[in-house]
Amino acid sequence: MDFEIRLDYFALNTTGSEELAAEVKTFYDKALIDLAEPECVFASLGQKKNIPEHSGRYVEFRRFEPLSDALAALEEGVTPNGQQLEATAVEARLEQYGGFVEVSDLLDMTAVDNTVVEATKLLAEQAARTLDTVVRDELLTGTGVLYASGSGSAPDSRVGLTADSYLTVKDVVRAATMLRAKNAPTFDGSYIAVVHPYVAAQLLAEPVAGWVDVIKYADPKKIIKGELGTVAGVRFVENARAKVTEAGTIGGVKTLTVAADTAAGDDTLLLSGAADAASLEGADIVVGGEIYKVLECSETGGVLEATVDGELPAISEGATVTAPDSSADGSSVFTTEVLAKGAFGVTGLGAGAIEHIVKQRGSGYDPLDQRATVGWKATQAVKLLVDDYAVRIESCSPMAKSAPSN
Repeated sequence: MDFEIRLDYFALNTTGSEELAAEVKTFYDKALIDLAEPECVFASLGQKKNIPEHSGRYVEFRRFEPLSDALAALEEGVTPNGQQLEATAVEARLEQYGGFVEVSDLLDMTAVDNTVVEATKLLAEQAARTLDTVVRDELLTGTGVLYASGSGSAPDSRVGLTADSYLTVKDVVRAATMLRAKNAPTFDGSYIAVVHPYVAAQLLAEPVAGWVDVIKYADPKKIIKGELGTVAGVRFVENARAKVTEAGTIGGVKTLTVAADTAAGDDTLLLSGAADAASLEGADIVVGGEIYKVLECSETGGVLEATVDGELPAISEGATVTAPDSSADGSSVFTTEVLAKGAFGVTGLGAGAIEHIVKQRGSGYDPLDQRATVGWKATQAVKLLVDDYAVRIESCSPMAKSAPSN
């Protein structure tokens, strides 16, 4: 979006300092919303609720329970008993978020582009990332989770994932089936998955049976920003804010290797790797799919000798040791969120929810009129409403074994 700002948009007040005229403030508020709203991919998939004025710190979402089947046959001329709607009110706390940048007088006087306009563009991107990440993190509180199968079988926890545990259509079918089994409502006949680019690229690295590319959609007006296509009744939307969890570290490294066979019942491991022995003491480690605490650790000739707080199973030389909540080989874990309609509620970005704030030079403590500021402030509430309507699939990607957390 391009902006044209005229000098007469600024009004001079009685104290001699500049402030934005009312019509310009309205223009900038709308510009901020127009720039930020399309980038809020997660938020666009929720039940929207306007922020009510003067009604306290909480906003209320309503969740209606399905009606039971009306299986009794009607009797001729007899009106049956009516049913009552059952609604559950779910409250979410309103929180404020915001940020600003300072613009020096020297920059403002020498810049070719209007600095307020350029700052507004950058701040709108920041606002969208911030508010959408808050929504994403709320969805991560859901209990519905599956683990990707890749070329083999699916593990039952994150510690079983490896770099080859990539997302497959089989995993997508499993997630969609979980939603359908709960009678979760769809978005015009489909569920929607928000997928990280690395995961999407791996999924589409080979031809996918049944895949319908977005360019073949019958109604392009309903395409979501970043949408790639659909398969197995699930529409895929690519977004880099899909959660990535980098493997945790133990003693400063992501993985250690068992340096010698360990007999069942032993409580000591010999490990190789560039870990700090002192840092390992007191750390939790995953060995053979179980979590142990390291009680003592010493190093001799580059080999770590770690004593743990329990009896170990038989562990073969070459086995990998990782931090808890990490994949089996230290690969980063990607989350694909598969959503049904009505899974969560979120306040919108309309009037009153987000504000563009410009302070001219001389505002506040600025005795030499050296600094102006441009910022944004937003009020938002988000709440997972129906846990059964959200399923996340955790996977890895051979394309990015060590992607940073986001």
